Amino acid sequence: PRGLEAWLGDDGVDNELLEGERAAAEGLWLGLRQLRGLDVEGHARRFAVDRGWIEARAARQLRLGNLEWVDDGALLRVATDRWLLHDTICADLL
Repeated sequence: PRGLEAWLGDDGVDNELLEGERAAAEGLWLGLRQLRGLDVEGHARRFAVDRGWIEARAARQLRLGNLEWVDDGALLRVATDRWLLHDTICADLL
């Protein structure tokens, strides 16, 4: 079903449970959707990855100037003039 009927119906809910690196990569994508950027320490704690994991994932996009470190490296964000490329940038991180 489509439209409102799909939401009103009792067809059950599909959930995707992500774990480990898949969850961390998805969290990285979602964190970079914020204008403020990804809180690196918070992300590392939540997903049990270290800063090196984030740096390795982001290295190529940092070199291209699509991502940038701000607040003395506390935040990683999409560069201001690259927002229209967000999905392409972040797909590279997955």
